[in-house]
Amino acid sequence: MQRALMQFFKPENYFTVREALIQAGRQDLIGNGCDCLIPAQPPREASAARRRRVKEPDHYPAVPNPAKGGSRRTRAVW
Repeated sequence: MQRALMQFFKPENYFTVREALIQAGRQDLIGNGCDCLIPAQPPREASAARRRRVKEPDHYPAVPNPAKGGSRRTRAVW
């Protein structure tokens, strides 16, 4: 997460940076204002990079699916 925060301008880091800012309680840095670090909506490149990463065979979902029990531990491979 620290590396992603240092490279916040790279579209492929958008979702990691957003998660890190929310965990740090700095939602004020997410938005479209001049004082914001990242935009409120992800850039197209970020969404495309996320879709490519999900299609990789070694990808595990980061959040358990409550419809499938949700108690199973999952991890994300970055």
